[in-house]
Amino acid sequence: MIDSRALGSTAHLPCGWFAIDGAGCVIAANAALARMLGCDEAALLGRPIESLFTLESRVLYLSHAVPMLKLRGELSEVMLTLAGEHGPVDALVYARREQRDGGEAASEFVIARLHERKRLEDQLLTARRAAEQVPGIVFQCLRRADGGLAFPYMTEVVRVMYGLAPVQLRADGRRLFDAIEPAHRAAVLAAMAASAETLQPWRAEYRVEHPVGVQRWHEVNATPRRQPDGSVIWHGFIADVTERRALADASQARQAAETASRAKSDFLARVSHELRTPLNGILGFAQLLLVGSDALTVTQRRHLGHIEQAGRHLLLLINDMLDITRIEAGKVTMQIEPVEALDALADCHQLVAPLASKAEVELQLDTPCSCVVLADRNRLRQALLNLASNAVKYGAGGGVVTLALRPDGGSARLEVIDRGPGLTPEQIGALFQPFNRLGAERGPVEGTGLGLVITRGLVELMGGRLEVASQPGAGCTFAIVLPSVGPDDRI
Repeated sequence: MIDSRALGSTAHLPCGWFAIDGAGCVIAANAALARMLGCDEAALLGRPIESLFTLESRVLYLSHAVPMLKLRGELSEVMLTLAGEHGPVDALVYARREQRDGGEAASEFVIARLHERKRLEDQLLTARRAAEQVPGIVFQCLRRADGGLAFPYMTEVVRVMYGLAPVQLRADGRRLFDAIEPAHRAAVLAAMAASAETLQPWRAEYRVEHPVGVQRWHEVNATPRRQPDGSVIWHGFIADVTERRALADASQARQAAETASRAKSDFLARVSHELRTPLNGILGFAQLLLVGSDALTVTQRRHLGHIEQAGRHLLLLINDMLDITRIEAGKVTMQIEPVEALDALADCHQLVAPLASKAEVELQLDTPCSCVVLADRNRLRQALLNLASNAVKYGAGGGVVTLALRPDGGSARLEVIDRGPGLTPEQIGALFQPFNRLGAERGPVEGTGLGLVITRGLVELMGGRLEVASQPGAGCTFAIVLPSVGPDDRI
């Protein structure tokens, strides 16, 4: 309720004053406002605030003043036109919104009559032009007591969004609803009917056929008011939300993909852990039988050898799957520190040398310089071993694999170069697909198809990148590119 002291303090103001409740109805007014409008003070009580303004000022008040008042709690020098009994009254409006006792919101307005008619007209013209430049449609929609629809006011943007002129909708508002796709039209009209019944805001999203033949999504938000004759009038806004919906759909799809990826990673991690225990048992007993029994025939030993070989291949696959799931889940711990790149390549050369010797491949080092890179020492060794062993097994058609170190600006390139058959652009595009061995699964070399995926993941977690260059018949070059540091930058 308005404090009686406030009424006493406004009674003799030279300007108009009134207050409204949370529903927007006048609950108090002074004599100056009644004189401006040409009516009694008592006639103002209970009236919706919009009824105090002319049609255009109602639209400006509901589309601009109300949101600003709710957002900032006050209005300053908003120019509106009052609907007086003896003609329109141009005025400056000031307002303040506050919470009353009991939590109910109420607003107080001060109305100062504006005698500078030309200034008001210029300002209103500016406001109308601003409304026309809004990307959506500001409108007033009327549903008469007989069910007929009309749009007494609508900005020119309707021409762009619906291909209709405002004058076409003033008498027959259903032309706008005819532009809504039939599958959505009934729901929009039902939401409108429910809003008219409950006087709750009307909100709906729907798809329309754009005038140029493109389907677009629109959203309507409007506030209803019941009129004395039983009709309902809405003041609202129609916006194009096509891009917003596309972003929301993309975000939802991304979240679903991330959820599926996490579920896959959890499943693989659990299955891998469960498989390792019985598999280690199988390998252990196969080795015991091979070592501890002299009664086995040659055929039995060969069969046990097959069991052990298959078990080790399966264990390698399980370990690679665990690495993949840990990388995807971000659970790989990295200890980034300065690492001598030359030492990392030398370690790789030493570890891969037995495999190269067995495959009759010459393993070369080409390190004309030395530099320090920022990396995790163990993970860098793992990544280099994956690349070098792949080069020996798959790409050493010319019998030579080279481990090289090249400076690259503020970075260093640790390269593994082979002289094998090379790769086509299509094969390079599929190179980092899990379990895709590019047809090598039909050959004699064992593998899981996960090594390169793991290597790229480890390199990226170290802040670097994995590059590949190849042409059919010209071999392959895999390069781990990592940031390098100078002597003064070392820890």
